[in-house]
Amino acid sequence: MARLVQEAITGFEDKIVYTKVITRTLDGANRHKELIRQNQGLLPVPSIIINGRLAFKTIPGKEDLVAVLHTLMDKQT
Repeated sequence: MARLVQEAITGFEDKIVYTKVITRTLDGANRHKELIRQNQGLLPVPSIIINGRLAFKTIPGKEDLVAVLHTLMDKQT
């Protein structure tokens, strides 16, 4: 899934902060716990969180992810 995200954000690097959370590390486990609290429930691994909210709980198609990113950026402009 990380590769998909990296491909989907090509061209958006100046507008998107991408962080890969590795739950096997202490920092990653703590971040995952924080995201669970924010989303009020368990988060599947892997998943895609956008603006602190669960956006995809399964691996989306690249086109689907790009479409969501475009929609969110249009709302911010």
